[in-house]
Amino acid sequence: MGGILATLEDPGRVVLLGMTPEGGDSDLDADYGWIVSSAAADGPTRRVVEFLEKPDAASSQRLMKRGALVNTLILAARAATLLLLYHRAMPDLLRRLLPRLSRPEAWARDVLRRLYRTLPSRDFSKDVLERCTDDLSVVAVPPCGWSDLGTPARLRRYQEQRAGECLRRALPTAGLPSVRPALA
Repeated sequence: MGGILATLEDPGRVVLLGMTPEGGDSDLDADYGWIVSSAAADGPTRRVVEFLEKPDAASSQRLMKRGALVNTLILAARAATLLLLYHRAMPDLLRRLLPRLSRPEAWARDVLRRLYRTLPSRDFSKDVLERCTDDLSVVAVPPCGWSDLGTPARLRRYQEQRAGECLRRALPTAGLPSVRPALA
């Protein structure tokens, strides 16, 4: 809720949800983006002073020790604000895209497909958010069990953890108490 209220108060800002890392070094996934916020809070939000998408492991460790938050890519923003960030970070992309979308026939599926094939591939976090930190705020989410399931390896780890938890909970009722200590 804090992110939505912050965008109402300052519609020119993008408010990110930043997750507080929970698992120590196990949270140092190379696929994570990290958000460093200012010390001064403006209600539940803080200004972003640094945003790093997928830094190396050593940088991730330093960021986590500094109190950086994991980028969830959950955000609240007005569409006009996001367009402005794209304009600042990648004006050529918008120059190619927007005029073509102003005609109703441009929204046909095959026309869009052809158009998107001509555009360069970009990473929103790296190519836009990293370049526009002055326009970003963050709400720190306390540890809550959040997990980023954005890669097959992370999804597999999560499924294995969940299976182990379910098995440990089920064993006492399954009449197999002698097996339980081996799983703990």
